[in-house]
Amino acid sequence: MFGFGKKKPLTPADFSDAANEVESRIAQGDYVSAAQAAAALRKSIEANNGPNTPLWADAHFLEARTALALGDYPSALEHMRAASELEGDDEDIVKARLTNIMNLGDILSELGELDEAEEVQRRALEERRALYGEDHPGFGYGAESLGTVLLRKGQFAEAAELGQAAVQAFRGGEEHKLHSCLILWMLAEKSRAPSAPVLSMLDDTDRATLIEAMATAPGYLFNDATIDLRWDVLEHIDDDEARMGCLATIANHSQALNRPEDRLRALEAYVELARKISQDDAAYALQGLA
Repeated sequence: MFGFGKKKPLTPADFSDAANEVESRIAQGDYVSAAQAAAALRKSIEANNGPNTPLWADAHFLEARTALALGDYPSALEHMRAASELEGDDEDIVKARLTNIMNLGDILSELGELDEAEEVQRRALEERRALYGEDHPGFGYGAESLGTVLLRKGQFAEAAELGQAAVQAFRGGEEHKLHSCLILWMLAEKSRAPSAPVLSMLDDTDRATLIEAMATAPGYLFNDATIDLRWDVLEHIDDDEARMGCLATIANHSQALNRPEDRLRALEAYVELARKISQDDAAYALQGLA
């Protein structure tokens, strides 16, 4: 347990040191001790710095992380909601609040609370639009988060629009985010039109970026469109090892989504390629095929 005095407010450096210790305990699997330490840190900040301060919100978010590690989702959401209610018009406070709101929405989405996640992310996106405009990465983060929620809810047209908007927002900076936003955009398009050649909607540069992302990344969102889109991507991959990776992902996702014909087709193609590259890989694939 941490011991914090009550003589002076904690500094960001104090908080960082204490938070690192909490994170270390989580990494070591000492979740109960981490939760106790996070609670003590938050109470000290409430006593010395006051509530509704950036460090107070950060402490709530840290407690949410420890609660998630313990599997205590109600407590995690309680702390994340508190962190997202940080008040103030100072730009740093607004940015911190928007980050906390986005994190809350992402966790709600992961827990299947899609209606509340949509409500939270819509509110945050409007604040992001007002603060950053639509051509700034700060808007892109919110557009991607809301688009992901809408994709999960089956609202494919708006999800596609938001994915495309996120792509445009990230062109001006943080271009590494183009990967996930292009995937979101194309998955939404593929979800509403499974047989459509959606890759033709992209220019050569974006198509190459998407193909690289889909060939090497694990599943982004787990739905039928991830399989349909990967089949499209496969046609554009020349490297045999990259094709094998894509086929393995199709086979695994097809099994999880009960699409046996896709799994059979993917495994047969994988075996053919593996025989050219690795007999061991071919043997494993044959086992799966059997």
